[in-house]
Amino acid sequence: MVQIKYGDYHEMAKLAGKTVAEVREQYKPLLNIPDRVKTKINNKSIQRNLESETVLKDDDTLRFIEKGRKGPFFILAALVALGATAIPFAFAATTATISANVTPGDDFVTVEAASAAPSWDVWGKFKGTCGSGELFKITPGTNYTGDMSCTVIIGNGEELVETYRLLTMKISVYEDVGTGSSANTSAQIGTTEYLTLSKGEIDITLTDLSGKQSPYWVYLDSGFYISHYWGGWDPSGNEDPLLFCDVTQKGT
Repeated sequence: MVQIKYGDYHEMAKLAGKTVAEVREQYKPLLNIPDRVKTKINNKSIQRNLESETVLKDDDTLRFIEKGRKGPFFILAALVALGATAIPFAFAATTATISANVTPGDDFVTVEAASAAPSWDVWGKFKGTCGSGELFKITPGTNYTGDMSCTVIIGNGEELVETYRLLTMKISVYEDVGTGSSANTSAQIGTTEYLTLSKGEIDITLTDLSGKQSPYWVYLDSGFYISHYWGGWDPSGNEDPLLFCDVTQKGT
């Protein structure tokens, strides 16, 4: 608390951390303080040009001094008329506080790789199809039903072009079958998108999730490829697509 004094007026207020200039402006209309008055902190005079740099601390006494002034008796009379019986008094007595009731939770969603990745065979100089199956498991936080954006990215395109002339993968998102273990491919959420060597990143927006069966599954529906000739290249280690999944909150 800081003591404020001006003539016969005396008050305790929560002003620690404010500058003298800020307090002057605050009390100027309340006490009708003229611009010419000087200030002292703990009986040490403060130059007017330093008031904006001088910060008050707890237990400081800030005095406004006007030479020859006897004191603002009209303020005291008003206080008596209002029934004020004690001086000094705490100016902060008219304030109140409340603490919001916020419930913390875990991350709004978690993403895991499926337990078994889809698989297929590839031969040189061949047109073939990709396998199918779960890719990623998306588990919303408890009671979270907000919209999400699911981004799937090919992470090793430079390797894949050593094996494939063309590679297209059909990607969708589905609800769970109800056991948390696999996708219900008859309950799709969002659009179907296609990952290719020339389009290595797709986004699927998941909306209206209230009542949907979670977790949700990013799923490889199908796909096809055309490979290079076997001669002159080694496909070992360059035929497996490396996929990343990133899920973010989708703003309204």
